[in-house]
Amino acid sequence: MKRLFISEMLLISRKEKKAKRVIFDGRRTVILGKNNTGKSSLIKSIYWALGAEPSLHPNFKGAQVSVLLKFIVDDIKYEILREGKRISLFDGFTNEIIKTFSSITKELAPYLAEIFAFKPVFQTKDNQFVIPHQLFYFYHIMLIRMRVGKRAGTHLINYSI
Repeated sequence: MKRLFISEMLLISRKEKKAKRVIFDGRRTVILGKNNTGKSSLIKSIYWALGAEPSLHPNFKGAQVSVLLKFIVDDIKYEILREGKRISLFDGFTNEIIKTFSSITKELAPYLAEIFAFKPVFQTKDNQFVIPHQLFYFYHIMLIRMRVGKRAGTHLINYSI
């Protein structure tokens, strides 16, 4: 199994002229906070950066946030930048662009499936076979963890699945 480590995330709102940098610990990150302080938005912005479409808080949507997510998969560094519908993947060592994706299902999901070595195949309504977005699995695991963590007001990320 490959090891995924999310090392850093930058959230930038040009509309509000604000930015936030979050650095994650190599072993365990615990996100603490009272209600309505952005814990869920922080977690969901990770999914959003990787191409998922979680329900985001209206304030997050209104701020027109761009997300740069830095992550490592088995000692290979990557950076993914999402600005609206546009998603670009960069080499985390050289900062050179690897690819810009125009389709999440047809381009991004299969590409990240190769990186993460996660390749289930689902059948569509019209009997086509597609690779679901790899976050399908991580998102459901994280929702379980978030529901448990919300009782204590915490979220956990960067753990082995």
